[in-house]
Amino acid sequence: MWPLTASRPKVMLPLAGRPLLDHLVRRVGEAGISDILIIDGYEREKVRRFFQETPPPGIQLDYVDDEYFNRGNAFSLSLAATKVTTRSSCSMGIT
Repeated sequence: MWPLTASRPKVMLPLAGRPLLDHLVRRVGEAGISDILIIDGYEREKVRRFFQETPPPGIQLDYVDDEYFNRGNAFSLSLAATKVTTRSSCSMGIT
């Protein structure tokens, strides 16, 4: 996906005028899920800035910093363990 991801994470690539992650968050919200935890690493400030400027209606977002995002998906998911306290589901944006 290089050079498209040289300055932004893959989940922030545009699809129909909006970042891919925005589509995913809104669809999950439409399914009735109102609390979403985003594990972010590479260029995380761009993800957070987008959702601060364009918050999805009716959805509470929380974040986990993955400073070691190059260690793989299992490691990234393990970082969320302290924040997930109820039955949960996982969706991968793009790996």
